[in-house]
Amino acid sequence: MIRFSSIVLASVLALCVVGCGKKSTPEATGSAKGAAATAGKGLHDAGPVGDAAKGAALYASKCLACHQKDGKAMGGMLGANFVDDKARLAKPDSVLLASIRDGVKGKSAVMPPQKDAMSAQEMKDVLAYVRKTFGG
Repeated sequence: MIRFSSIVLASVLALCVVGCGKKSTPEATGSAKGAAATAGKGLHDAGPVGDAAKGAALYASKCLACHQKDGKAMGGMLGANFVDDKARLAKPDSVLLASIRDGVKGKSAVMPPQKDAMSAQEMKDVLAYVRKTFGG
């Protein structure tokens, strides 16, 4: 019995040590309240925000084919639906910019990474346009 208790205790301690090194992020916990409170920065947590006017031209040339003019991406079949999926734009800028930069494998479509097609500032500009146009 003592040996079994020792094994259980060692296992619990190992899990605690492994778990303690991980940061609890709003994205990992699914907490929208936590996401808004992250470092007091709210949605705009990725540094200087973009220019929506510049983002409009970029959206037209690089995003329109999949996300469509109305931002609905044919009901989410071609890409992220920015209008009907309210949780999409509720994510912090850092998460959305990572999706733009690194791409996303969705349920019905794949967004290719844009890290070689757009600069970091252009990605911020596109995100500013998307938030302004479809985030209301």
